[in-house]
Amino acid sequence: MIDKLPLFGIKKEWLTDYLFNRSQLVNFENTYSHEKSVYTGVPQGSILGPLLFILHFNGIASKVKHCRIIKYADDTVIYVSEKELRTVKSKLEEDLTTISEWMIENELIINLEKGKTEAMLFGTSQKLSRNKEDFEIKFCDQNLFITSSYKYLGIKLDQSLTFNEHFHELYNKANGRLKLLHRLRVNLTIKSAKTIYQSMIQSLYLYCSISTPIPNNTYLRKLDLFEIRAMRIIYLNNIPIEPIKPIAQLIKRHLCKLTFQAVKGELCPHFNNYFNFTKSTNTRNSGFLLALPRARTEVYKKSFKFMGSKLYNDLPLHVRKANSTEQFISLYDLDSAGLQ
Repeated sequence: MIDKLPLFGIKKEWLTDYLFNRSQLVNFENTYSHEKSVYTGVPQGSILGPLLFILHFNGIASKVKHCRIIKYADDTVIYVSEKELRTVKSKLEEDLTTISEWMIENELIINLEKGKTEAMLFGTSQKLSRNKEDFEIKFCDQNLFITSSYKYLGIKLDQSLTFNEHFHELYNKANGRLKLLHRLRVNLTIKSAKTIYQSMIQSLYLYCSISTPIPNNTYLRKLDLFEIRAMRIIYLNNIPIEPIKPIAQLIKRHLCKLTFQAVKGELCPHFNNYFNFTKSTNTRNSGFLLALPRARTEVYKKSFKFMGSKLYNDLPLHVRKANSTEQFISLYDLDSAGLQ
């Protein structure tokens, strides 16, 4: 780690004393263990620790030659897309071999236990059924556990990217919190109950809506019943004419907002030129309609690129012509309320 610091413009001398000559001990019921020297790792619980780890771990990307890599702190994914399963296996295993060598050189350890390091095959149900028995990935002379679903950064991924398992798990979690709100409701005002619902329950459905598609009709009907129950709990069966906005509406609003920000270049660089404007024959819409990407699969039709373009194009022209995010949201809400 010390040797890598100059690559980032940091002098070794600044952090040598901070990292070296460290020890640790355990205190249990006022009894202290003997001190033990620490030769690896970063100071636990420190402010600099996570940053130093990222600087140390960053070089792993250079070892991935055939696959793509996604890094989030120490949670790393490598993936590859190919038509032939044997090509997928060979590319993954070759990169995993170089990653293993890099980990040893940098005194890092991979946890190969089930639930920690796993492999997953994505595809249509037809292709998955044909290749299920042949899919094995070796890493450090050990077969990785093959899973059919995996939770990555709070999103439950299934092999065909239907997100059915994700929505089912999400519903159960939200339902559990709603039951708790029901028990607490007798001690709460309407305003407090509404705040808890919006911040602790509704927010579950809005998390990472850019990656998870709008649920199918069956799930939306289930969600409608959930929201009716929530309104009865919050308003004690005296539901006002304009209760809390439905979750499906909030998801669409959020997607439209993100699309507008991507068009304006206000999101991260990944979304620069993500959407393209189409040349409309209608002069009023010229320069304000997004090109709808060609979608050959139902999965792609649920993607942010397709759904974002479609929802954005459905907005009135005066909303799409907004000059700022604040103005866009204001006009969007007014239009949704039928006030403009």
